[in-house]
Amino acid sequence: MERRDIRKVASGRHLLRTLTDNPALPTFIGALDTPVLKQLIDYVGVEDSGLLIEHTTSHQLAMLLDQSVWTSALPGQPDTFDPVEFLRWLEVLLEVGDAFVGERLNELDEDLLAMAFAHYLKVVDLSKKIFEVDSNKGYVAASSADSVAMFGNFEVRARQDDEWGTLSPVLEALHLENPRLLEALLTRCCAPGAFTENRTAGFAAIDAAQKHEQGREKQGYVDPVVARTFLMGGVAAALEELIDLDDYDLETQRYLTHLQRQQEDNPGYRGADDDVREGAAKDATQDETQDALDELKNAISAVVSAELMSPVALLASPQGKGAPLLHGALQRLGEVDIRAQERSRAEILYLSNALLSGWTQDGRALSEHQAAELVSATANLGLDYLSLDHATTEDVIKELCDPPGVVRLFLIGWHLLQELPQLSARRLQGLMSAVEPAASARAWMIHELVDEICAPAFLQQVRSGEFASVGDTIHLLSLIIPEIVCVQLAGLISDTPRVTERLQERRQGVGLSERAVYRYVACLDDLDMVERVFTELAEALS
Repeated sequence: MERRDIRKVASGRHLLRTLTDNPALPTFIGALDTPVLKQLIDYVGVEDSGLLIEHTTSHQLAMLLDQSVWTSALPGQPDTFDPVEFLRWLEVLLEVGDAFVGERLNELDEDLLAMAFAHYLKVVDLSKKIFEVDSNKGYVAASSADSVAMFGNFEVRARQDDEWGTLSPVLEALHLENPRLLEALLTRCCAPGAFTENRTAGFAAIDAAQKHEQGREKQGYVDPVVARTFLMGGVAAALEELIDLDDYDLETQRYLTHLQRQQEDNPGYRGADDDVREGAAKDATQDETQDALDELKNAISAVVSAELMSPVALLASPQGKGAPLLHGALQRLGEVDIRAQERSRAEILYLSNALLSGWTQDGRALSEHQAAELVSATANLGLDYLSLDHATTEDVIKELCDPPGVVRLFLIGWHLLQELPQLSARRLQGLMSAVEPAASARAWMIHELVDEICAPAFLQQVRSGEFASVGDTIHLLSLIIPEIVCVQLAGLISDTPRVTERLQERRQGVGLSERAVYRYVACLDDLDMVERVFTELAEALS
Protein backbone atom coordinates (compact mmCIF):
# COMPACT_ATOMS: atom_id res chain seq x y z
CA MET A 1 0.00 0.00 0.00
CA GLU A 2 1.42 3.36 -0.99
CA ARG A 3 2.30 5.82 1.75
CA ARG A 4 0.31 9.03 1.79
CA ASP A 5 1.78 12.41 2.60
CA ILE A 6 1.12 13.26 6.27
CA ARG A 7 -0.09 16.75 5.40
CA LYS A 8 -2.48 15.37 2.80
CA VAL A 9 -3.83 12.84 5.32
CA ALA A 10 -4.49 15.63 7.83
CA SER A 11 -6.13 17.78 5.16
CA GLY A 12 -8.25 14.84 3.99
CA ARG A 13 -9.49 14.14 7.51
CA HIS A 14 -10.30 17.80 8.05
CA LEU A 15 -12.36 17.75 4.83
CA LEU A 16 -14.06 14.53 5.97
CA ARG A 17 -15.12 16.17 9.26
CA THR A 18 -16.51 19.13 7.34
CA LEU A 19 -18.53 16.83 5.10
CA THR A 20 -19.85 14.49 7.80
CA ASP A 21 -20.94 17.40 10.02
CA ASN A 22 -23.33 18.53 7.28
CA PRO A 23 -26.82 16.94 7.39
CA ALA A 24 -27.11 17.19 3.60
CA LEU A 25 -24.25 14.71 3.05
CA PRO A 26 -26.39 11.69 2.00
CA THR A 27 -28.19 13.71 -0.66
CA PHE A 28 -24.97 15.36 -1.79
CA ILE A 29 -23.01 12.10 -2.20
CA GLY A 30 -25.81 10.48 -4.17
CA ALA A 31 -25.85 13.45 -6.54
CA LEU A 32 -22.13 13.38 -7.40
CA ASP A 33 -20.83 12.13 -10.72
CA THR A 34 -18.70 9.04 -10.18
CA PRO A 35 -15.41 10.65 -11.37
CA VAL A 36 -15.90 13.49 -8.87
CA LEU A 37 -16.71 11.04 -6.09
CA LYS A 38 -13.67 8.93 -7.02
CA GLN A 39 -11.33 11.89 -6.72
CA LEU A 40 -12.93 12.93 -3.43
CA ILE A 41 -12.42 9.43 -1.98
CA ASP A 42 -8.84 9.32 -3.27
CA TYR A 43 -8.17 12.63 -1.52
CA VAL A 44 -9.69 11.56 1.78
CA GLY A 45 -8.21 8.06 1.48
CA VAL A 46 -10.18 4.87 0.85
CA GLU A 47 -9.58 3.61 4.40
CA ASP A 48 -11.13 6.77 5.87
CA SER A 49 -14.05 7.01 3.43
CA GLY A 50 -16.57 4.61 4.98
CA LEU A 51 -18.79 7.52 6.06
CA LEU A 52 -18.89 8.67 2.42
CA ILE A 53 -19.23 5.27 0.80
CA GLU A 54 -22.25 4.33 2.91
CA HIS A 55 -24.23 7.06 1.12
CA THR A 56 -23.29 5.95 -2.41
CA THR A 57 -25.84 4.48 -4.78
CA SER A 58 -25.43 0.94 -6.09
CA HIS A 59 -24.35 2.31 -9.46
CA GLN A 60 -21.81 4.67 -7.92
CA LEU A 61 -20.22 1.90 -5.84
CA ALA A 62 -20.02 -0.46 -8.82
CA MET A 63 -18.35 2.25 -10.90
CA LEU A 64 -15.97 3.20 -8.09
CA LEU A 65 -14.84 -0.40 -7.75
CA ASP A 66 -14.46 -0.80 -11.50
CA GLN A 67 -12.21 2.26 -11.68
CA SER A 68 -10.22 1.27 -8.58
CA VAL A 69 -9.57 -2.47 -8.86
CA TRP A 70 -8.72 -2.64 -12.57
CA THR A 71 -5.34 -1.07 -13.21
CA SER A 72 -2.47 -1.16 -15.68
CA ALA A 73 1.21 -0.68 -14.93
CA LEU A 74 1.50 1.90 -17.72
CA PRO A 75 -0.84 3.47 -20.27
CA GLY A 76 -1.01 1.32 -23.38
CA GLN A 77 -1.06 -1.93 -21.40
CA PRO A 78 -4.26 -3.93 -20.69
CA ASP A 79 -5.99 -3.47 -17.34
CA THR A 80 -5.57 -6.28 -14.82
CA PHE A 81 -7.46 -7.05 -11.63
CA ASP A 82 -5.79 -5.79 -8.44
CA PRO A 83 -6.76 -8.15 -5.57
CA VAL A 84 -5.00 -6.03 -2.95
CA GLU A 85 -7.12 -3.00 -3.84
CA PHE A 86 -10.31 -5.07 -3.89
CA LEU A 87 -9.55 -6.38 -0.41
CA ARG A 88 -9.00 -2.82 0.77
CA TRP A 89 -12.46 -1.87 -0.45
CA LEU A 90 -13.99 -4.92 1.26
CA GLU A 91 -12.52 -3.68 4.55
CA VAL A 92 -14.23 -0.32 4.09
CA LEU A 93 -17.57 -1.94 3.24
CA LEU A 94 -17.34 -3.96 6.43
CA GLU A 95 -16.98 -0.77 8.43
CA VAL A 96 -20.40 0.32 7.17
CA GLY A 97 -22.06 -2.90 8.35
CA ASP A 98 -22.97 -6.49 7.52
CA ALA A 99 -26.27 -5.55 5.90
CA PHE A 100 -24.48 -3.06 3.64
CA VAL A 101 -21.96 -5.74 2.61
CA GLY A 102 -24.66 -8.26 1.81
CA GLU A 103 -26.75 -5.76 -0.12
CA ARG A 104 -23.99 -4.15 -2.14
CA LEU A 105 -22.07 -7.33 -3.03
CA ASN A 106 -25.34 -8.75 -4.32
CA GLU A 107 -25.55 -5.83 -6.74
CA LEU A 108 -22.03 -6.31 -8.10
CA ASP A 109 -21.22 -8.52 -11.07
CA GLU A 110 -21.08 -12.16 -9.98
CA ASP A 111 -18.16 -12.94 -12.31
CA LEU A 112 -16.11 -10.22 -10.62
CA LEU A 113 -16.90 -11.60 -7.17
CA ALA A 114 -16.20 -15.20 -8.21
CA MET A 115 -12.84 -14.20 -9.66
CA ALA A 116 -11.94 -12.24 -6.51
CA PHE A 117 -13.04 -14.95 -4.07
CA ALA A 118 -11.18 -17.62 -6.05
CA HIS A 119 -8.03 -15.53 -5.65
CA TYR A 120 -8.40 -15.32 -1.88
CA LEU A 121 -9.98 -18.65 -0.97
CA LYS A 122 -9.56 -22.42 -1.26
CA VAL A 123 -13.01 -23.97 -1.31
CA VAL A 124 -13.93 -27.67 -1.11
CA ASP A 125 -17.45 -29.06 -1.46
CA LEU A 126 -17.32 -31.88 1.10
CA SER A 127 -20.62 -33.34 -0.12
CA LYS A 128 -18.92 -34.26 -3.39
CA LYS A 129 -15.80 -35.53 -1.61
CA ILE A 130 -13.58 -33.56 -3.98
CA PHE A 131 -10.42 -32.01 -2.65
CA GLU A 132 -7.76 -29.77 -4.05
CA VAL A 133 -4.69 -31.93 -4.61
CA ASP A 134 -1.07 -31.02 -5.14
CA SER A 135 0.75 -33.70 -7.13
CA ASN A 136 3.68 -33.66 -4.69
CA LYS A 137 2.11 -32.88 -1.33
CA GLY A 138 -1.40 -34.28 -1.49
CA TYR A 139 -4.26 -32.26 0.07
CA VAL A 140 -3.40 -28.57 0.34
CA ALA A 141 -4.21 -27.07 3.73
CA ALA A 142 -3.91 -23.49 4.91
CA SER A 143 -0.94 -22.68 7.09
CA SER A 144 -3.18 -21.92 10.05
CA ALA A 145 -6.14 -23.87 11.40
CA ASP A 146 -7.71 -20.52 12.34
CA SER A 147 -8.06 -19.52 8.68
CA VAL A 148 -10.87 -21.98 7.91
CA ALA A 149 -14.65 -22.00 8.23
CA MET A 150 -17.62 -24.16 7.24
CA PHE A 151 -20.58 -22.78 5.30
CA GLY A 152 -23.03 -25.61 4.70
CA ASN A 153 -21.12 -28.30 2.82
CA PHE A 154 -18.31 -25.96 1.88
CA GLU A 155 -14.98 -25.91 3.68
CA VAL A 156 -13.41 -22.50 3.10
CA ARG A 157 -9.77 -21.68 3.75
CA ALA A 158 -7.78 -18.49 3.19
CA ARG A 159 -4.86 -18.77 0.79
CA GLN A 160 -3.08 -16.13 2.86
CA ASP A 161 -3.59 -16.13 6.64
CA ASP A 162 -3.21 -12.36 6.93
CA GLU A 163 -6.25 -11.85 4.66
CA TRP A 164 -8.59 -13.98 6.76
CA GLY A 165 -9.33 -11.13 9.16
CA THR A 166 -11.14 -9.35 6.32
CA LEU A 167 -12.46 -12.36 4.41
CA SER A 168 -14.05 -14.14 7.38
CA PRO A 169 -16.44 -11.30 8.35
CA VAL A 170 -17.30 -10.74 4.67
CA LEU A 171 -18.25 -14.41 4.35
CA GLU A 172 -20.22 -14.27 7.60
CA ALA A 173 -22.04 -11.14 6.42
CA LEU A 174 -22.98 -12.83 3.14
CA HIS A 175 -24.04 -15.97 5.04
CA LEU A 176 -26.44 -13.90 7.15
CA GLU A 177 -27.65 -11.39 4.58
CA ASN A 178 -27.42 -13.20 1.25
CA PRO A 179 -26.83 -16.97 1.62
CA ARG A 180 -27.85 -17.73 -1.97
CA LEU A 181 -25.12 -15.46 -3.36
CA LEU A 182 -22.55 -16.99 -1.00
CA GLU A 183 -23.49 -20.51 -2.10
CA ALA A 184 -23.22 -19.54 -5.78
CA LEU A 185 -19.79 -17.98 -5.26
CA LEU A 186 -18.40 -20.86 -3.22
CA THR A 187 -19.68 -23.35 -5.79
CA ARG A 188 -17.76 -21.52 -8.51
CA CYS A 189 -14.64 -21.39 -6.35
CA CYS A 190 -14.51 -25.15 -5.72
CA ALA A 191 -11.36 -27.08 -6.51
CA PRO A 192 -10.78 -28.30 -10.08
CA GLY A 193 -13.15 -31.11 -10.86
CA ALA A 194 -16.03 -29.77 -8.79
CA PHE A 195 -17.96 -28.89 -11.93
CA THR A 196 -21.58 -27.84 -11.57
CA GLU A 197 -24.08 -26.16 -13.83
CA ASN A 198 -22.44 -22.85 -12.85
CA ARG A 199 -19.34 -21.67 -14.65
CA THR A 200 -16.10 -22.09 -12.74
CA ALA A 201 -13.90 -19.30 -11.41
CA GLY A 202 -11.54 -19.66 -14.35
CA PHE A 203 -14.30 -18.63 -16.73
CA ALA A 204 -15.29 -15.89 -14.28
CA ALA A 205 -11.90 -14.17 -14.66
CA ILE A 206 -12.27 -14.09 -18.45
CA ASP A 207 -15.86 -12.88 -18.27
CA ALA A 208 -15.11 -10.23 -15.63
CA ALA A 209 -12.25 -8.78 -17.69
CA GLN A 210 -14.41 -8.73 -20.81
CA LYS A 211 -17.26 -6.97 -18.99
CA HIS A 212 -14.80 -4.43 -17.61
CA GLU A 213 -13.52 -3.66 -21.12
CA GLN A 214 -17.05 -3.41 -22.51
CA GLY A 215 -18.12 -1.14 -19.66
CA ARG A 216 -15.17 1.16 -20.21
CA GLU A 217 -15.95 1.34 -23.91
CA LYS A 218 -19.56 2.32 -23.19
CA GLN A 219 -18.27 5.12 -20.97
CA GLY A 220 -16.17 6.46 -23.84
CA TYR A 221 -12.79 5.06 -22.84
CA VAL A 222 -10.45 3.76 -25.54
CA ASP A 223 -8.89 0.32 -25.13
CA PRO A 224 -5.24 0.83 -24.01
CA VAL A 225 -3.78 -1.39 -26.73
CA VAL A 226 -5.92 0.26 -29.42
CA ALA A 227 -4.93 3.72 -28.12
CA ARG A 228 -1.22 2.88 -28.11
CA THR A 229 -1.42 1.43 -31.63
CA PHE A 230 -3.20 4.54 -32.91
CA LEU A 231 -0.67 6.93 -31.38
CA MET A 232 2.37 4.94 -32.47
CA GLY A 233 0.86 4.67 -35.95
CA GLY A 234 0.90 8.46 -36.16
CA VAL A 235 4.60 8.42 -35.32
CA ALA A 236 5.52 5.66 -37.77
CA ALA A 237 3.52 6.92 -40.75
CA ALA A 238 5.15 9.20 -43.29
CA LEU A 239 4.12 12.81 -42.89
CA GLU A 240 2.90 12.88 -46.51
CA GLU A 241 0.53 9.99 -45.74
CA LEU A 242 -0.98 11.89 -42.84
CA ILE A 243 -1.40 15.04 -44.90
CA ASP A 244 -3.22 13.03 -47.58
CA LEU A 245 -5.36 11.18 -45.02
CA ASP A 246 -8.98 11.15 -46.20
CA ASP A 247 -10.68 8.76 -43.76
CA TYR A 248 -10.47 7.27 -40.28
CA ASP A 249 -8.70 4.03 -39.47
CA LEU A 250 -11.01 1.13 -38.60
CA GLU A 251 -10.75 1.43 -34.80
CA THR A 252 -11.30 5.19 -34.80
CA GLN A 253 -14.30 4.75 -37.10
CA ARG A 254 -15.69 2.03 -34.83
CA TYR A 255 -15.38 4.26 -31.75
CA LEU A 256 -17.02 7.25 -33.45
CA THR A 257 -19.81 5.10 -34.88
CA HIS A 258 -20.48 3.62 -31.44
CA LEU A 259 -20.59 7.10 -29.91
CA GLN A 260 -22.96 8.34 -32.61
CA ARG A 261 -25.33 5.41 -32.11
CA GLN A 262 -25.30 5.98 -28.38
CA GLN A 263 -26.30 9.60 -28.89
CA GLU A 264 -28.99 8.68 -31.43
CA ASP A 265 -30.45 6.01 -29.16
CA ASN A 266 -30.35 8.38 -26.19
CA PRO A 267 -30.97 11.96 -27.37
CA GLY A 268 -29.41 14.27 -24.82
CA TYR A 269 -27.61 11.17 -23.52
CA ARG A 270 -27.99 10.69 -19.78
CA GLY A 271 -25.92 8.31 -17.76
CA ALA A 272 -27.07 6.58 -14.58
CA ASP A 273 -25.38 9.32 -12.60
CA ASP A 274 -27.66 11.88 -14.27
CA ASP A 275 -30.76 10.06 -13.08
CA VAL A 276 -29.37 9.85 -9.57
CA ARG A 277 -28.48 13.52 -9.62
CA GLU A 278 -32.01 14.53 -10.68
CA GLY A 279 -33.60 12.36 -8.01
CA ALA A 280 -31.25 13.74 -5.41
CA ALA A 281 -32.11 17.29 -6.46
CA LYS A 282 -35.79 16.56 -5.85
CA ASP A 283 -34.97 15.13 -2.44
CA ALA A 284 -32.91 18.21 -1.71
CA THR A 285 -35.88 20.50 -2.22
CA GLN A 286 -37.89 18.40 0.20
CA ASP A 287 -35.42 17.38 2.88
CA GLU A 288 -32.33 19.57 2.78
CA THR A 289 -31.67 23.25 2.42
CA GLN A 290 -29.88 24.46 -0.66
CA ASP A 291 -27.47 26.33 1.59
CA ALA A 292 -26.25 23.06 3.12
CA LEU A 293 -25.65 21.56 -0.32
CA ASP A 294 -23.81 24.69 -1.43
CA GLU A 295 -21.55 24.44 1.61
CA LEU A 296 -20.65 20.87 0.67
CA LYS A 297 -20.00 21.82 -2.93
CA ASN A 298 -17.70 24.63 -1.84
CA ALA A 299 -15.90 22.29 0.58
CA ILE A 300 -14.82 19.90 -2.19
CA SER A 301 -14.36 22.44 -5.00
CA ALA A 302 -10.63 22.92 -4.37
CA VAL A 303 -10.11 19.15 -4.35
CA VAL A 304 -11.89 18.15 -7.55
CA SER A 305 -12.26 21.17 -9.80
CA ALA A 306 -8.79 21.24 -11.35
CA GLU A 307 -8.78 17.73 -12.82
CA LEU A 308 -12.39 17.09 -13.75
CA MET A 309 -13.10 19.55 -16.52
CA SER A 310 -14.55 18.00 -19.66
CA PRO A 311 -11.98 17.40 -22.41
CA VAL A 312 -14.37 19.03 -24.87
CA ALA A 313 -14.79 22.07 -22.64
CA LEU A 314 -11.04 22.34 -22.17
CA LEU A 315 -10.37 22.18 -25.88
CA ALA A 316 -12.78 25.08 -26.35
CA SER A 317 -10.33 27.20 -24.36
CA PRO A 318 -7.47 28.79 -26.34
CA GLN A 319 -4.11 27.14 -25.71
CA GLY A 320 -0.94 28.70 -27.12
CA LYS A 321 -0.51 31.10 -30.03
CA GLY A 322 -2.16 28.85 -32.63
CA ALA A 323 -5.20 27.94 -30.59
CA PRO A 324 -7.54 30.91 -31.06
CA LEU A 325 -8.04 30.21 -34.79
CA LEU A 326 -8.97 26.56 -34.25
CA HIS A 327 -11.04 27.54 -31.21
CA GLY A 328 -13.00 30.10 -33.19
CA ALA A 329 -13.54 27.66 -36.04
CA LEU A 330 -14.90 24.98 -33.70
CA GLN A 331 -17.28 27.50 -32.17
CA ARG A 332 -18.49 28.74 -35.56
CA LEU A 333 -18.70 25.28 -37.13
CA GLY A 334 -22.15 24.74 -35.65
CA GLU A 335 -23.53 27.66 -37.64
CA VAL A 336 -22.29 26.09 -40.89
CA ASP A 337 -22.72 22.34 -40.31
CA ILE A 338 -24.10 21.12 -37.01
CA ARG A 339 -23.26 17.50 -37.88
CA ALA A 340 -19.66 18.44 -38.57
CA GLN A 341 -19.48 20.19 -35.22
CA GLU A 342 -20.84 17.11 -33.44
CA ARG A 343 -18.34 14.93 -35.31
CA SER A 344 -15.48 17.26 -34.34
CA ARG A 345 -16.49 17.03 -30.69
CA ALA A 346 -16.56 13.24 -30.94
CA GLU A 347 -13.10 13.30 -32.54
CA ILE A 348 -11.82 15.47 -29.71
CA LEU A 349 -13.26 13.08 -27.15
CA TYR A 350 -11.66 10.10 -28.89
CA LEU A 351 -8.24 11.76 -29.07
CA SER A 352 -8.34 12.82 -25.42
CA ASN A 353 -9.27 9.33 -24.30
CA ALA A 354 -6.64 7.77 -26.57
CA LEU A 355 -4.00 9.85 -24.77
CA LEU A 356 -5.43 8.96 -21.36
CA SER A 357 -5.34 5.24 -22.16
CA GLY A 358 -2.24 4.95 -24.30
CA TRP A 359 0.37 7.61 -23.52
CA THR A 360 2.53 8.96 -20.71
CA GLN A 361 4.06 12.25 -19.67
CA ASP A 362 7.29 11.99 -17.70
CA GLY A 363 6.58 8.27 -17.29
CA ARG A 364 3.12 8.79 -15.74
CA ALA A 365 -0.41 8.67 -17.10
CA LEU A 366 -1.80 12.02 -18.18
CA SER A 367 -4.64 13.63 -16.27
CA GLU A 368 -7.86 14.54 -18.09
CA HIS A 369 -6.79 18.17 -18.05
CA GLN A 370 -3.36 17.39 -19.52
CA ALA A 371 -4.82 15.09 -22.21
CA ALA A 372 -7.29 17.74 -23.33
CA GLU A 373 -4.60 20.43 -23.44
CA LEU A 374 -2.30 18.15 -25.40
CA VAL A 375 -5.01 17.41 -27.98
CA SER A 376 -5.64 21.14 -28.33
CA ALA A 377 -1.99 22.08 -28.76
CA THR A 378 -1.17 19.18 -31.10
CA ALA A 379 -4.16 19.77 -33.38
CA ASN A 380 -3.16 23.44 -33.55
CA LEU A 381 0.37 22.44 -34.51
CA GLY A 382 -1.00 20.28 -37.33
CA LEU A 383 -3.22 23.13 -38.48
CA ASP A 384 -0.32 25.56 -38.48
CA TYR A 385 1.85 23.15 -40.48
CA LEU A 386 -0.70 22.80 -43.30
CA SER A 387 0.29 26.23 -44.67
CA LEU A 388 -2.79 27.64 -43.00
CA ASP A 389 -0.96 30.04 -40.77
CA HIS A 390 -2.54 32.93 -42.70
CA ALA A 391 -5.91 31.22 -43.03
CA THR A 392 -9.18 32.73 -41.90
CA THR A 393 -11.71 31.09 -39.61
CA GLU A 394 -13.74 30.19 -42.70
CA ASP A 395 -10.74 28.34 -44.20
CA VAL A 396 -10.36 26.28 -41.05
CA ILE A 397 -14.10 25.52 -40.95
CA LYS A 398 -13.82 24.02 -44.43
CA GLU A 399 -10.89 21.92 -43.19
CA LEU A 400 -13.06 20.56 -40.36
CA CYS A 401 -16.21 19.88 -42.36
CA ASP A 402 -14.91 16.66 -43.91
CA PRO A 403 -13.56 13.60 -42.04
CA PRO A 404 -11.06 12.97 -40.61
CA GLY A 405 -11.09 16.63 -39.52
CA VAL A 406 -9.52 17.15 -36.09
CA VAL A 407 -8.08 13.61 -36.14
CA ARG A 408 -6.02 14.44 -39.25
CA LEU A 409 -4.79 17.73 -37.77
CA PHE A 410 -3.85 15.96 -34.55
CA LEU A 411 -1.94 13.16 -36.30
CA ILE A 412 0.08 15.65 -38.36
CA GLY A 413 0.95 17.61 -35.21
CA TRP A 414 1.64 14.39 -33.30
CA HIS A 415 4.10 13.22 -35.95
CA LEU A 416 5.96 16.53 -35.80
CA LEU A 417 5.93 16.49 -32.00
CA GLN A 418 7.29 12.97 -31.70
CA GLU A 419 10.20 13.78 -34.04
CA LEU A 420 11.53 16.25 -31.49
CA PRO A 421 13.17 13.81 -29.01
CA GLN A 422 15.44 12.15 -31.59
CA LEU A 423 16.16 15.38 -33.48
CA SER A 424 17.03 17.12 -30.21
CA ALA A 425 19.17 14.21 -29.02
CA ARG A 426 21.19 14.27 -32.24
CA ARG A 427 21.64 18.04 -31.96
CA LEU A 428 22.83 17.59 -28.38
CA GLN A 429 25.29 14.88 -29.43
CA GLY A 430 26.63 17.10 -32.22
CA LEU A 431 27.27 20.01 -29.86
CA MET A 432 28.80 17.82 -27.16
CA SER A 433 31.14 16.06 -29.60
CA ALA A 434 32.64 19.44 -30.54
CA VAL A 435 33.45 20.34 -26.93
CA GLU A 436 37.17 20.64 -26.22
CA PRO A 437 37.53 21.28 -22.51
CA ALA A 438 40.43 23.45 -21.43
CA ALA A 439 42.80 22.03 -18.88
CA SER A 440 41.09 22.50 -15.54
CA ALA A 441 39.97 20.63 -12.47
CA ARG A 442 36.65 19.94 -14.26
CA ALA A 443 38.16 18.61 -17.49
CA TRP A 444 37.69 14.98 -16.48
CA MET A 445 34.05 15.65 -15.66
CA ILE A 446 33.40 17.20 -19.07
CA HIS A 447 35.13 14.27 -20.80
CA GLU A 448 32.85 11.87 -18.90
CA LEU A 449 29.72 13.77 -19.91
CA VAL A 450 30.82 13.96 -23.55
CA ASP A 451 31.44 10.21 -23.61
CA GLU A 452 28.08 9.50 -21.94
CA ILE A 453 25.98 11.64 -24.28
CA CYS A 454 27.86 10.89 -27.50
CA ALA A 455 27.71 7.13 -26.96
CA PRO A 456 25.31 5.23 -29.30
CA ALA A 457 23.52 3.95 -26.21
CA PHE A 458 22.21 7.46 -25.43
CA LEU A 459 20.39 7.77 -28.77
CA GLN A 460 19.18 4.19 -28.46
CA GLN A 461 17.61 5.05 -25.08
CA VAL A 462 15.75 7.91 -26.74
CA ARG A 463 14.54 5.66 -29.57
CA SER A 464 13.32 3.00 -27.15
CA GLY A 465 11.58 5.52 -24.89
CA GLU A 466 13.82 5.11 -21.84
CA PHE A 467 13.37 8.76 -20.95
CA ALA A 468 13.97 8.37 -17.21
CA SER A 469 17.56 7.30 -17.90
CA VAL A 470 17.92 9.99 -20.57
CA GLY A 471 16.67 12.61 -18.11
CA ASP A 472 19.21 11.53 -15.50
CA THR A 473 22.00 11.99 -18.03
CA ILE A 474 20.72 15.42 -19.08
CA HIS A 475 20.49 16.46 -15.43
CA LEU A 476 24.22 15.81 -15.05
CA LEU A 477 24.86 18.53 -17.62
CA SER A 478 23.86 21.06 -14.96
CA LEU A 479 27.39 20.55 -13.60
CA ILE A 480 28.79 22.44 -16.60
CA ILE A 481 25.89 24.50 -18.09
CA PRO A 482 23.05 26.59 -16.56
CA GLU A 483 20.38 24.43 -14.97
CA ILE A 484 17.59 26.22 -16.83
CA VAL A 485 19.08 25.01 -20.13
CA CYS A 486 19.04 21.44 -18.80
CA VAL A 487 15.36 21.84 -17.91
CA GLN A 488 14.64 22.97 -21.46
CA LEU A 489 16.53 20.00 -22.92
CA ALA A 490 14.72 17.56 -20.64
CA GLY A 491 11.39 18.95 -21.84
CA LEU A 492 12.29 18.40 -25.48
CA ILE A 493 13.82 14.93 -25.07
CA SER A 494 10.89 13.26 -23.31
CA ASP A 495 7.89 11.03 -23.99
CA THR A 496 5.72 14.14 -24.37
CA PRO A 497 7.98 16.92 -25.71
CA ARG A 498 7.27 20.42 -24.40
CA VAL A 499 8.77 23.86 -24.79
CA THR A 500 9.42 26.21 -21.89
CA GLU A 501 8.38 29.69 -20.94
CA ARG A 502 11.10 31.41 -18.93
CA LEU A 503 9.63 33.42 -16.09
CA GLN A 504 11.37 35.85 -13.80
CA GLU A 505 10.38 36.01 -10.15
CA ARG A 506 11.68 37.79 -7.09
CA ARG A 507 12.56 35.46 -4.23
CA GLN A 508 13.27 36.58 -0.70
CA GLY A 509 16.98 36.54 0.07
CA VAL A 510 17.85 35.68 -3.54
CA GLY A 511 16.57 38.61 -5.53
CA LEU A 512 15.45 38.23 -9.13
CA SER A 513 15.64 34.66 -10.39
CA GLU A 514 14.52 32.80 -13.48
CA ARG A 515 12.58 29.56 -13.80
CA ALA A 516 11.24 27.53 -16.71
CA VAL A 517 7.60 26.47 -17.01
CA TYR A 518 6.66 23.73 -19.47
CA ARG A 519 3.84 24.06 -21.99
CA TYR A 520 2.79 21.99 -24.98
CA VAL A 521 3.98 22.72 -28.51
CA ALA A 522 1.03 24.49 -30.17
CA CYS A 523 2.39 26.06 -33.37
CA LEU A 524 5.41 26.41 -35.63
CA ASP A 525 6.60 29.41 -33.63
CA ASP A 526 7.01 27.04 -30.69
CA LEU A 527 9.27 24.84 -32.83
CA ASP A 528 11.41 27.91 -33.49
CA MET A 529 11.95 28.08 -29.73
CA VAL A 530 13.81 24.77 -30.03
CA GLU A 531 16.45 26.49 -32.16
CA ARG A 532 16.93 29.11 -29.47
CA VAL A 533 17.51 26.38 -26.88
CA PHE A 534 20.37 24.92 -28.88
CA THR A 535 21.80 28.35 -29.64
CA GLU A 536 21.91 29.01 -25.90
CA LEU A 537 23.40 25.56 -25.27
CA ALA A 538 26.17 26.18 -27.84
CA GLU A 539 27.03 29.44 -26.12
CA ALA A 540 27.10 27.76 -22.72
CA LEU A 541 29.44 25.02 -23.99
CA SER A 542 31.82 27.39 -25.79
